[in-house]
Amino acid sequence: MNKKKLHILAVEPLYTGSHRDWLDNLATHSRHRFDLITMPAGFWKWRIQGGALYLADQIKTDSYDLVLTTSMLNTSLFLSLNRHNDIAKTRTAVYFHENQLNYYPGNAKNQSAIKNDYSYAMISITNLIVADTVFFNSKYHHDIFFEQLPRFMSKLPDYNSLPFEELKSKCKILPVGIQTELCDSNLTEVVTSADQEINNDKIPVILWNHRRDADKNPDGFLSFLKIIDGKNLKFKLILLGAENKSDKVFNQIEQLFKDRIIFNGFASTRTEYTRLLKQAHFAPITSDHEYFGISVMEAAYNGVIPLLPSSLVYPTLYHPFNELFYTPHDYPALAELFIKLSKSDNHLLKKSLHNHASKYSWNFLIEKYDDYLFQASI
Repeated sequence: MNKKKLHILAVEPLYTGSHRDWLDNLATHSRHRFDLITMPAGFWKWRIQGGALYLADQIKTDSYDLVLTTSMLNTSLFLSLNRHNDIAKTRTAVYFHENQLNYYPGNAKNQSAIKNDYSYAMISITNLIVADTVFFNSKYHHDIFFEQLPRFMSKLPDYNSLPFEELKSKCKILPVGIQTELCDSNLTEVVTSADQEINNDKIPVILWNHRRDADKNPDGFLSFLKIIDGKNLKFKLILLGAENKSDKVFNQIEQLFKDRIIFNGFASTRTEYTRLLKQAHFAPITSDHEYFGISVMEAAYNGVIPLLPSSLVYPTLYHPFNELFYTPHDYPALAELFIKLSKSDNHLLKKSLHNHASKYSWNFLIEKYDDYLFQASI
């Protein structure tokens, strides 16, 4: 593959969390040179709708080999606002972290209003159309998007045809990378000395390391905890993620299991986050909406065994590990899976999960990223 170094303009209106980590790690690991124009966290709907209005004015030069945007940007608006310079003529790639066609409505008060609001879905569709190359973060994400696209278009009153196969032809699968530089590659060190100090009685440590939002289904996680607690099973908890005092579910978890909580809150550094992952043993996943699940992959890399619903992206991403799946929303079955594995010798399983997750490290994926970005530029 051509080793030419590109000059890439990367545009991200929601520069926070996993989106920020993805972009920062890409720019750090890549052979290509990146200029980043971004906006801070907050008001995600406005970032999608109007972020382009601000970001279009932040460009210092229009001499780039490639424009790389994400699914959080109204890319067609961004390019049209630059129609008088070379940005509008530069080849463009869009990375789909998520899309608004397959949105997760959650516990919205007015479901019918959201169901009939096509504006955000149309931004995802126009991003697909205007881009020269489109990257999806998983095959599952790609497939569910193109499964839903014809159904969505059929709801529109007329002039609703699209060249679906032509649009598919410019799409590629490019997984999210995980940061591994601060992680021990030696699996014998997954159980650290700190872990031994807090867990010398071998009580299983259960991990939550996602956003505390409805699409991650914290209610299901609480149901699971109540079931195993009702069986008089011993366990400890590490609850990672920004605390929200109005969060009823995690407030209830804290009240019910306060004596079992090792850590509750946001890890202040990547080093602390990694240290906490290595203290955990199991991550029961109860999500209702997931296109990749970087937090699950990070946990698996660090020796945590994920217990996975047999739905969403998980069967595609973890297909070698059939023993880790349970029927979605069947929390008694999840509890039985936890009990079974907590009584097992999981050394080989942890090693296999670590090796599997290693294939998603930035060090492993970056050559594919660089090659795909080069292909997108020509």
